Amino acid sequence: MPIRIFIVDDHRIMREAVRRILGEHAHLEVVGEAGDSDTAWRGIAALRPDLVFMDLEIPGEGGMALTRRIHAAFPNLKVIVLTSNVDPRLASDALAAGARGYLFKTNGARNCWRQWKRCWTVIRTFVLTLPVPWFALTKSVSVNFRLNRNLR
Repeated sequence: MPIRIFIVDDHRIMREAVRRILGEHAHLEVVGEAGDSDTAWRGIAALRPDLVFMDLEIPGEGGMALTRRIHAAFPNLKVIVLTSNVDPRLASDALAAGARGYLFKTNGARNCWRQWKRCWTVIRTFVLTLPVPWFALTKSVSVNFRLNRNLR
């Protein structure tokens, strides 16, 4: 059974690029996409994907607030932030809002894909049974998973 993915980004070209990269893998299925928070919320509620790629800077309530709302309504749905904003405080805020990972668009499509694979491996292996997020992805090419200090 494929992993069902929903893409949220205000740039259509970015949604198309992510869809194309993910479409190269038979075990992944993009079930929906949206360019704003209202459309995203309706699509996610209707389609119930396994995973959401979330840009933080989207029209409407914004990606951070939408992540918080998704986490409250669907705690088992995994959100991975995919953003060009490299502010480390946003990564911490996103994890606190319910995101399970944080990827940088600035690393390029193929590197983001490698990071996402590592991220999903950790989610599938460890996080699916945990009630809270516990890692963030750093900007380095060799992705490092860090324990969230709030859980200690």
